[in-house]
Amino acid sequence: MLPVSYARVEEYLRAAIERADPDVVIALGQADGRARITVERVALNADEATAIDNDEVLGGPRIVEDGPVGYWSTLPVDELVDALREAGIPAAPSRDAGGYLCNHTFYRLMHLAATERPELRAGFVHVPVLPEQTAGEDVASMSLDTLERAGQVLLETLGRVYAPAS
Repeated sequence: MLPVSYARVEEYLRAAIERADPDVVIALGQADGRARITVERVALNADEATAIDNDEVLGGPRIVEDGPVGYWSTLPVDELVDALREAGIPAAPSRDAGGYLCNHTFYRLMHLAATERPELRAGFVHVPVLPEQTAGEDVASMSLDTLERAGQVLLETLGRVYAPAS
């Protein structure tokens, strides 16, 4: 779990990656109002949200001052979306992760991979909120069972894509 904090997310993300030493990282974030899982294509070097984080901070215009405009996900976006759909889970590709902390986290993840861990495959996936998070309003959500099944599909697909050649 990462903090909803522009200032602290990189520290937590870096520590989690150092602790686990993974080959692949899928960062997840909730997206209000989405009825399907969206696999993000590009992390943009811009914080453009009008909402403050949990530290009551509004993000700055650039995430990394001298960083590139964006980073492409190094995950197989279309293959992941196809696998989710084949499993009967609503899914779609998405151009970018928006302007709030999901994009901030995605950009920090990809910048860390590009500058310190070039062998790391990484990307970001938005998931709908849980039904119990909608406060009874008629808004898009997805059950925990479906989200767990989606996680399994994502991991199995990545296992197939990145399996060592025999």
